[in-house]
Amino acid sequence: ATRDYEQMEQFIEVLVNAHLLHTSNHKDGEYKIYIRCTDSFGNKNMEDFPLTFTVDTTAPSLLSTYPANSATSVEKRPRITVTFDKTMNRTSVVIALESGNSKVPATISWKGLENTLFFMPSYELLANTEYTVSITAKDIAANPLAYAWKFRTSG
Repeated sequence: ATRDYEQMEQFIEVLVNAHLLHTSNHKDGEYKIYIRCTDSFGNKNMEDFPLTFTVDTTAPSLLSTYPANSATSVEKRPRITVTFDKTMNRTSVVIALESGNSKVPATISWKGLENTLFFMPSYELLANTEYTVSITAKDIAANPLAYAWKFRTSG
């Protein structure tokens, strides 16, 4: 009986997910569906089977960046910081630091389970030089974000 219940649960989740993929009229928010079933032997579940799902179509945004857009006199070894307003799919994040046509290698790390990303250049940046940071990413609902900003290092 447990195995049948697990199969039923998986089947229902597939049906719900398939329905949601083809339905675009859901507003953002949490939804709950209650299901009653009868198996091939005529047995009925005694209580409703609840399924909860969330619809999220809102794109993420940045709460803050360091350095700020158009900042000047930024140290030559900055710890670039990006704070998102939503939980991000960390594997989707692509961030780049460039000056002209030169890309600067860097390491990425995250602040625990929070939505803050750190991007540390692998070497000291050139003095009095403009750099562009660009980032593309998706939140956990696959909503995309693309953003770029500039800063200038100290002289």
